Amino acid sequence: MKGNDVALVNLRVIAKLQPGDRLQCCDSRYFGIDRGWMTFIWRWLKADTRQITLERLEETIRAAHARRGEPAVVGLLESACQGLTHLRETYHTDPTTVSRLESIQELCAPVLDDERAL
Repeated sequence: MKGNDVALVNLRVIAKLQPGDRLQCCDSRYFGIDRGWMTFIWRWLKADTRQITLERLEETIRAAHARRGEPAVVGLLESACQGLTHLRETYHTDPTTVSRLESIQELCAPVLDDERAL
């Protein structure tokens, strides 16, 4: 699978996030979703930090943004933005993380606005 296809798979995973879910991205180039009640211990043991997660999220959205001319990418970005909204709900008590997630979400906005204008 090509590197850019990894971004598309990861966008699909982001789109499936629900409030309370955490994104797992440390031990694979593909994202996973943590839904267990002991996730904080597992993430600590694997050194899967919020900072790493946010950096990987931004890389993924930027990679998709570079392919914004492809119709499938626009739909995936729109779905991923909803997942990012759920992730913001998960981290609502951490203003720095929420602010970074808002900035990452803003990267999607120009692509989605361009598509709606057509």
